[in-house]
Amino acid sequence: MHRTQIAAYEGGEARPRINTLNNLAAALGTTPEWLASGVGEAPDIARVRSTITLPLIPVITFVQAANLSSGDDVVGYDYIPAPRLAPDSAFAVKLDGDSMQSNSTISFPAGCTVIFDPESDVCNGDFVLCKIESSDNVTFKQLIIDQGEYYLHPLNPSYMNILAGKNISIIGVAIESRHELSPDVIMLSRSGMISDFMENISDKAKKQETESTNDSISERLDKIESMLEQLLSKK
Repeated sequence: MHRTQIAAYEGGEARPRINTLNNLAAALGTTPEWLASGVGEAPDIARVRSTITLPLIPVITFVQAANLSSGDDVVGYDYIPAPRLAPDSAFAVKLDGDSMQSNSTISFPAGCTVIFDPESDVCNGDFVLCKIESSDNVTFKQLIIDQGEYYLHPLNPSYMNILAGKNISIIGVAIESRHELSPDVIMLSRSGMISDFMENISDKAKKQETESTNDSISERLDKIESMLEQLLSKK
């Protein structure tokens, strides 16, 4: 934050955004309410230490995202540290479905937090949070542009592509994804690994059984062929 910006706040020429206010409060050891209105206990300047603080960005709901407008002062139900070089307008959304979960190198499982840049230019292949104007639904998908047509592509093959035409409004482009390894997630991952392991063992057992059966048939055919040769030699 520049000195001129702080001077503008102090002189009443500008008002800090909610995110900026939260960051200032954290650095000064006070509350956003005290900085904004003087309500509450003032910070003890003697105890303020030089610290390194991370800028925060709001985590919002899909309903809030649907009604976002450029320049809005977004108030989140939670705040998380912003990624490096993220703009002040960046925000995050927590996913609640599995349509973007996949077994590839890029996956957005349910429960992960995706951070968006609403100021970024949109390119083919970007992961975007968008609103389909015909239904006002907000969805997170990969944007595919093919021969002038706009498709919303889910990474999960169980879901179908959405032909959106050009009737979509891009709310933000994904710039980072964060996924907490909660006990439930770890248990789910273990279950999947165990399931894959057992399936692999089962496939190997079936293969060995098939090979054993083929060997047995081959031995019997060889024996029959030998018996026929013996019979023919006696004639």
